Amino acid sequence: MAPEVDGLLSIRNLSVRFGGVRALQDVNLEVRGGQICAVIGPNGAGKTTLLNCVSRFTDWHAGAVVFDGTDMMRIEPKQVVRLGIGRTIQNLALFPTMTVIENILVGGHSTALVNPVLSMLATPGLRASERRLRERARWLLDLLLLRPLADRKAADISAQTGKRVELARALMSSPRLLLLDEPAAGLNHTEVDELREIILRVRTEAVVTIVLVEHHMGFVMGISDQVCVLNFGQKIADGPPAMVRRDPAVIAAYLGQATAAGGAA
Repeated sequence: MAPEVDGLLSIRNLSVRFGGVRALQDVNLEVRGGQICAVIGPNGAGKTTLLNCVSRFTDWHAGAVVFDGTDMMRIEPKQVVRLGIGRTIQNLALFPTMTVIENILVGGHSTALVNPVLSMLATPGLRASERRLRERARWLLDLLLLRPLADRKAADISAQTGKRVELARALMSSPRLLLLDEPAAGLNHTEVDELREIILRVRTEAVVTIVLVEHHMGFVMGISDQVCVLNFGQKIADGPPAMVRRDPAVIAAYLGQATAAGGAA
């Protein structure tokens, strides 16, 4: 039986080991529906490991991850998308010879009507399913300002645009929880500002809760409702951005270094 939860996503006493290394140690985190929660910390703090546990890329040795009342340890990785969780990864993984809209449509495969016999017969149900997928893909093209590039090959777009395509692909399955791994990595200040506005619009119009891992402190503090800080696999702070940025332990572990480097790490 899954433990009682206070939010859409509940992480309780989560611990992960890789050999003799403790990647996460007794981490607790509650994320309410509709929030944008940022997970920050120095390199090696366990941020991506945390996302990997939620998306079932990584198993844990103790504790629990509960999504909307479902104990994620009971869920197979292939079931995660159908449960309502979408994910982007740090490095772009687009299909270079496919167009932008084709790459986005790939994200809808888990919700499509898949049946070999029906596919051969091109039944009305299959056609309706394909029509719904294309309608959502076109809506996402507009939401993420990609419509003019719909038929452009992925190999011919910029890395900044590729991040938006990957975001659209993750949204194709209509997730309730969206996990973003370093969405602002490699972007200049103008591009980071544009991404901030896009993600805020996605949160509202796609009605999705967002948990993101990020190093860019200006981006984090300008977009998040909640900030969770990890250091050496342990949570050292958790709360609203204004409170977290004043926390002495956070300043010592991370934010002081970022401020000295001009606001990004």
